[in-house]
Amino acid sequence: FPSLHPLISCVSSSAGGPGGRTRRYTIYECPRDTNSVLDIAKTADVILLVASSDATQENLFIDKFGSHCVTILKAQGLPCIVALLQGCDKLNSKKLQQFKKQATKWYNRELSEDVRVLPADSSDNYSQVLRFLGEAKLR
Repeated sequence: FPSLHPLISCVSSSAGGPGGRTRRYTIYECPRDTNSVLDIAKTADVILLVASSDATQENLFIDKFGSHCVTILKAQGLPCIVALLQGCDKLNSKKLQQFKKQATKWYNRELSEDVRVLPADSSDNYSQVLRFLGEAKLR
């Protein structure tokens, strides 16, 4: 499964947020059980969903457990959602554009039109994610 460990290390080394303000981020990597997902989602300001570039077909962006969680979370109500795409650096430009378009379409259809889809392969990408999180309008 894709991991948030590169983002966590980027957060640790990040000095400040927009406008020179110091930002605090607490990132929980959720266990794969329904109760944990619900508990963390209840208190989360932002949910980060991580997808791998190996997921080249629409039905592979999440597995069966993920689909179950999405159904439950939609009933509970969703906070701000950011989808991170890992493995984009392995794709040529044509496949990368196709993958981003397919992922954006899937996340917008299944979750919300507000889902922001960002690449997550390099420290520059993770800095962009942190910038977005610092400027995001939270629900």
